[in-house]
Amino acid sequence: ALAGITDAGGEECFHIHVDIFVIGGEFYLAGFHIVQNALQAVKDGYRHIMVIGGDGTLHEVVNGLFIQQTVEPSEVTIGVVAVGTGNDWIRMYGLPKTYSEAIRAIKEGYTFLQDIGEVHYEESQFRQVRYMANVSGVGFDPSVTKIYEHYKALGKRGKHLYAQGCVKSFLSYKSTGVKVWIDDELVHKDLLFSAAVGIGKY
Repeated sequence: ALAGITDAGGEECFHIHVDIFVIGGEFYLAGFHIVQNALQAVKDGYRHIMVIGGDGTLHEVVNGLFIQQTVEPSEVTIGVVAVGTGNDWIRMYGLPKTYSEAIRAIKEGYTFLQDIGEVHYEESQFRQVRYMANVSGVGFDPSVTKIYEHYKALGKRGKHLYAQGCVKSFLSYKSTGVKVWIDDELVHKDLLFSAAVGIGKY
């Protein structure tokens, strides 16, 4: 795929070649679940993926990348053009917020490696694992995200949706019984309203 950026007068500034786009939670070239498509893209030989979205879109791509077993994740380069609500990941690294500057940084080969966190949990008595590039939450935080994603699925847009989801979740969410282990030691076995573990600043 070839991406173009134009200035205010419509004149094209530069191009950048990428293998596949991810836009707003869906692959531009496919319509299936983003994790599955990220996995398949790497299996099909793609090594450069551009994410056009927010923290949630990046999260799903990262999970697909670490689930696949075709190549080491470090062999795949992910570029991010942030159009999400929070965009905490680019904020953490001081990456450009404007589309043109973000693509310019990708074009110039500005890359780095970062650690990825593994989250192990049980759901319906089955052990699960997810990967995070920034932060992972349990309790109130993911309940807000669930409501927010529901709003988006209904076609609603706007930065106010997350705040609206916070209010609705706060009025309806009830603390849940949770067990938390740290280094194989049980440190919490009680009701929990919210908790977050991060490997980043925001």
